[in-house]
Amino acid sequence: MSLDRRPEDDSPVDPSSGESPEAASAEIIRRELTATFWAGPLPHPDLLRAYDEIVPGSAKQLIDTFDRQAHHRMELEKAVILGDVSRSNRGLWMAGSGVIAVLVVAAVVILTGHDTAGIVIASVDIGSIVAVFIYGTESRRRERNEKARAVPDPSEVTPPPAG
Repeated sequence: MSLDRRPEDDSPVDPSSGESPEAASAEIIRRELTATFWAGPLPHPDLLRAYDEIVPGSAKQLIDTFDRQAHHRMELEKAVILGDVSRSNRGLWMAGSGVIAVLVVAAVVILTGHDTAGIVIASVDIGSIVAVFIYGTESRRRERNEKARAVPDPSEVTPPPAG
């Protein structure tokens, strides 16, 4: 007795069963595809295992390299932030010194008998401080609003369909 084979699953078809090979090949074939997604700074753990099988110790080297790079990046960010704070403080001290110097000049001008000129100098000096304060406050408010618009509200975000 000869047995033909079904093309889909390679199982034998018994010609005496009355089922022809064409009828057997008309069966519905179910195939399942499984996909995985990995997002992160390091490769998927299975890939790390595979690297380690090819070159022993390479997974540890990759993790150590990532750790060193992350530490380095954090140190650079810290240096940038500290530098910004230092420049900001230096600018405040210099601006404050300049304002005080101009007010001293205005006082000297007033004490030498030029009241109007001294008052104008002091007014311009104080007015410029107020203008800078108002401009800085408005600039920060605008920046905060732009950042708020760039980040979506979690309550408005619709989750992706399941499945």
